[in-house]
Amino acid sequence: MDIYGNGICNKIIGMSTHNATADHHQKETHRLELFSDGVFAIAITLLVLELIQKLHPENGTELIGYYVHHWQPFLAFLIGFLTILVCWINHHHVFTYIHKMDSKLPG
Repeated sequence: MDIYGNGICNKIIGMSTHNATADHHQKETHRLELFSDGVFAIAITLLVLELIQKLHPENGTELIGYYVHHWQPFLAFLIGFLTILVCWINHHHVFTYIHKMDSKLPG
């Protein structure tokens, strides 16, 4: 630890200076995996926002009865969520086999 307390900060975020370079050389796809996790999170957020927008009952409407009669958006949300979940699981499974990447775009 130095006088600025960087040793404590590194322990809080789970990194140490000597392990950071070893982890970088061991798995170079970490940033790409984090980016793709963000894309999946945005997709799920958009699903939830769509569900909230469609299932906002008017004032004075019985809530349970309204949701029983409008079950289709719940089913659509469930199907969309499960589809994104399967894609996310498969994506992470594929990245267990990928250890290096280059910075060039395919094509």
